[in-house]
Amino acid sequence: MMMDTKRTRVGIFVSSLQDMGGAVRVAVSMANRMADDYDVTFFELTGHERLAFPCDERVAMVALDAKEARLRGRMGEVKESMGAALREHPVDVMFGIGGEETVVAIRPCRKAGVKLVFCDHGAIVNQLDSKSTTIMRYLCARLCDVTVSLTEQNAADYRSRFHIPARRVTVIPNWISRDLLDSAQMCDTSAKRLLWAGRLDREKGVDNLLEIAKRVLPDHPDWTWDVYGSAVLGADGFDFAAELEAAGLADRVNLCGVYKDVRDVFPRYAIGTLTSYREGLPLFLLEGSAFGLPLVSFDVDTGPRDIITEGENGCLIEPYDHDVYACALGRLMDDEDERARMSAASRRRADAFSEDAIYEKWKALIARCVS
Repeated sequence: MMMDTKRTRVGIFVSSLQDMGGAVRVAVSMANRMADDYDVTFFELTGHERLAFPCDERVAMVALDAKEARLRGRMGEVKESMGAALREHPVDVMFGIGGEETVVAIRPCRKAGVKLVFCDHGAIVNQLDSKSTTIMRYLCARLCDVTVSLTEQNAADYRSRFHIPARRVTVIPNWISRDLLDSAQMCDTSAKRLLWAGRLDREKGVDNLLEIAKRVLPDHPDWTWDVYGSAVLGADGFDFAAELEAAGLADRVNLCGVYKDVRDVFPRYAIGTLTSYREGLPLFLLEGSAFGLPLVSFDVDTGPRDIITEGENGCLIEPYDHDVYACALGRLMDDEDERARMSAASRRRADAFSEDAIYEKWKALIARCVS
């Protein structure tokens, strides 16, 4: 008797593969790894003109070319196009990356008999003030077969706030790629340079960064703070460059633009800093761990406390106390031995988020969905 060698077919539904956001970056990394074991197809809501991240040639891509801007319109528009796409490119399990993508996939996937998994890259508690987002999360969790959360706290919120059974909520953190872990050079704890990276907007706390810099840099004249990220400041009325100039910090806080490869950047720094108002599971802290960076962050919901253990590999600061943050950061800047100790602990912590360890969780979930 011949054995059945048919591979499980996995779909991943994203907004667009030209989106440079963290969720799409994680989705592409997932697809590239899964291509070793599954037939993988990306379904894009709007399609792409260029790929934001390199995608394995074995991964198929289907664009639904949605034109409607409003969610209700998209649901009706995508119902037919996604149904046709699933007939032409059938899958056994679909991962919806984000709320809007998952909501519009519910009806087509049900009709096609496809198991649908909602992947929440944020946190319920961070957006409770947005009624529409909370309702969307509730619908996704109620109507999908499984909800994947990045953190235990967010999974607990799905169970307690939305009354989702424990068997239908699972925790799978983001991973640190095998290639990055294998090639990452340890940070330079003797360097007198601070690192910050992210979107230059209010959610990522550039205003917090400014206030902390005002407090800590004057007492450390031989240190600089390098900031990497794209400028999207106009929307919230905070002109970071102008504020730095007004504070007399333009020559101490350097706006470095967007880096192409973390391996060219992170090893040059002594401390990694996060000043966000909210997070899901911050990639910056995960990648910082791979390079052994001591990490300093506000203890926001959610994510930093999953990566940083206070006093071991970094510092967790009560949100949003600029004085305490500056004091903790200043002590670490003054103590190279402490930075070296935390650096070693930070690199050890990275192993818990290795690609191989986290990928086993995805494989177990797929097996459960198709059994």
